[in-house]
Amino acid sequence: SQSSDWMKAGTYTLSISGAVEHPLTLTLSDLQALPAVEQMRTLECIGNPSGGSLIGNAVWKGVRLRDVLATAGLRSSASEIRFACADDYSTSIPVALATHPDALLVYDMNGRPLPNEHGAPLRALFPGRYGMKQPKWISGIEAITQPYLGFWERQGGSNDAISRVNSRIVTPDDSDVIAAGSYPVSGV
Repeated sequence: SQSSDWMKAGTYTLSISGAVEHPLTLTLSDLQALPAVEQMRTLECIGNPSGGSLIGNAVWKGVRLRDVLATAGLRSSASEIRFACADDYSTSIPVALATHPDALLVYDMNGRPLPNEHGAPLRALFPGRYGMKQPKWISGIEAITQPYLGFWERQGGSNDAISRVNSRIVTPDDSDVIAAGSYPVSGV
């Protein structure tokens, strides 16, 4: 459980550094003052089996990462954006993904402040990526000019972590013999 004082809304700060014109230190209030975006997203763990429970939907509220990076003056030399997190987790994403209009830094979930287990006070959400590329408890964002391998990537995990369709046909069973005509098909 992450419970250090920096994570409380009144004391939290986010640093934006690296290949930017204007390094920033932003409070949660600073972020909440930027134009807000609300979107429903599905998050899934890269190890979730078909029909598994490591998946869920929520309505998230936050700001576009590209707006924050534009405020800092992202330099054209930046190739990736690296995230440092309070639990010592780290990962990076390409600048193209960071500047996608659906790349968000979120502080609310389902109409309430982001709960601790989901990364309070600030986490990232990126379209089309598994949870390992959705860092929680973000303490710093750094624009970098060289490739970076984060925690899971250094252990052989996917550097892209692109979400794929996860499904399973339950009926008919593998051993069922199907006669001509209609047959119900179901699955997860």
